[in-house]
Amino acid sequence: MSERRFRAREIRREAAELAFERKHLPQVSNGEEFEYRISGKPSHIANFTKGLPHDVNTGLLKDPDDYQQFVRGIDSGDVRDFKDTPLGPKRDEARIPIWESQIAKNEIPMPRNDGKPVEVRAWESQGAGLTFDLQGPDAQSVTMPPAPKLESAELTA
Repeated sequence: MSERRFRAREIRREAAELAFERKHLPQVSNGEEFEYRISGKPSHIANFTKGLPHDVNTGLLKDPDDYQQFVRGIDSGDVRDFKDTPLGPKRDEARIPIWESQIAKNEIPMPRNDGKPVEVRAWESQGAGLTFDLQGPDAQSVTMPPAPKLESAELTA
């Protein structure tokens, strides 16, 4: 059994070297981040903005700078940048539109550790893409093609 122990270590080293030598392809954007504007400001309508404060009437971001703070958190990997990213709106800041979930309407309250209802749902696993995994390729080495543009035939199809 002791020989197996050494062979297992050698196989792991070989796998680590293979992963290290694998070319990391760049992450490519579809270029829409600042393309769609309202009143001269980026709307970020084609970007992932779930969890950021939105206007309940238009569905658009209340403040485009909130999106930039979100991107800073992703780029830096620093949990403090995610903590500085606004969440919302809080329950008392907006009327609840009909399309919101039962949890958002507080029909099914999600209690905190202290038993009080949650005012705003926080980010979940915001740094998951920055972790190091011992199985498979490194999360940062895996890419996918850019999302189809909002006005493209590919997205329509």
